[in-house]
Parts: sequence; C-alpha cells; structure tokens
Amino acid sequence: MPNETDNSPIYPSHAASGLTTIAIPYMRPVTGEGLYSKSAMQPFGADQPDAVEKIRACDFGTHVSQQIESDFKYRGPIAASARLSHYCEHGKSTLLDTYTAGRMERMAAAMPRSADPEKYFRETVEPFLRSLTPKAR
Repeated sequence: MPNETDNSPIYPSHAASGLTTIAIPYMRPVTGEGLYSKSAMQPFGADQPDAVEKIRACDFGTHVSQQIESDFKYRGPIAASARLSHYCEHGKSTLLDTYTAGRMERMAAAMPRSADPEKYFRETVEPFLRSLTPKAR
C-alpha cells in the first residue's frame, strides 16, 4: 500500500529503477463477440500463440492508457474495459502491488457500467494510469 505522504501508486522494489522489462501476452480476440478483427492495429506476430509484448516498467501506465484509447477509437468501450482487465491481470503477476492491482480491477469493472465509459476513462482511469511510477518502497 502506498505510504501516507505520497498518494501515487508504487511498483514493487524489483522494478524501482523503471528499466525492468516485463513481457505480457498479447490480448487474444474474444470469439463470438465481434470485438476484434484481424487488422493493421495488431502488431506483427500477435496471432502467434506465444506472442508477447515487452514493456518497460516506467512506461507501463502510459502504454496501457494508449492501448485503451486505441480501443475506444477503433473497437468500443467493451473492448477498452477488457483491455484494462487484461493488463491488470498480467501486471498483477509481474509488476503491480496488490493495492494498485485492486484499484485497476475496480476501475475495469466500473468502466463499462458507467453512463459514459469514455468520460469515465478520461476523468478517472487515465489520470490513475499516468500516475503510475516506479518507486522504491
């Protein structure tokens, strides 16, 4: 949990430098729902079963925010919420502390239920993601 004097979320100490690279599997298409299609939006090799994207710890929040923005633009709010859940799930096992992961999970659950998911993202989720910074405990 973040300390009392600093309200920004923190990464565990192993990623405190911010230069640690984590590998997260590419998000697979949700079959039967029509959320994803093969397009130029997917990186080369994303259709391989073991394909991963490598993200530096210091870029995690910004990267996730950009991916969600892309989903809103090209795929819709349900896909954007699924993307946030995906990064939360994989970030929890490699990078995020329990407080930060729990907060991301709650935001991912609340985003599709809000009256305006894109506004919720802009006002709540995006500032939180952009505040993620690697810090020593």
